[in-house]
Amino acid sequence: AQGLIAEGVKVVAAGANPVLIARGIEKTTKALVAELKLMSKEVEDSELADVATVSAGNNHEVGNMIAEALSKVGRKGVVTLEEGKSAENSLYVVEGMQSDKGYFFPLLCY
Repeated sequence: AQGLIAEGVKVVAAGANPVLIARGIEKTTKALVAELKLMSKEVEDSELADVATVSAGNNHEVGNMIAEALSKVGRKGVVTLEEGKSAENSLYVVEGMQSDKGYFFPLLCY
């Protein structure tokens, strides 16, 4: 994406119409996203640990923990990884909704 923008800036600086460049970038982006969707495949539950292990730098313990977390929260759940102070890995499941900023809507507080 950064290279695409850099090249767009170059051609605009050389006199190209910026509106046409932006439209071309948008059209190309849509085509690329559509092609990636055709190429992609849904990861099966049995493959989650393998994918997570590779993503964790081939750390099997972390990969298995991520797969376990995903199985507990579901496909639409949220998994947050945080660096801890101990040498051991741990998994906590939090039910409901969390906010780091306080209340979304103060009138909901009684």
